[in-house]
Amino acid sequence: MADTLHNTSIVLDNGSGTIRAGFAGEDLPSCFFPSFVGRPKHTRVLAGALEGDVFIGNRAQELRGLLKIKYP
Repeated sequence: MADTLHNTSIVLDNGSGTIRAGFAGEDLPSCFFPSFVGRPKHTRVLAGALEGDVFIGNRAQELRGLLKIKYP
């Protein structure tokens, strides 16, 4: 039985400012990003400036001047 699979639990921390995720037993989370959602402020901002209708985390942070940000 040397080919036994080991399942590791995933831990999600949906905090008020940051979402963190990682594997149980590790000291630090594997990833983390801001917990907010951005949608374009205007229907037509700049042609080609925004590719998509909803942005989350770091991408929403980068485009925050063009987006209406909500903190769910």
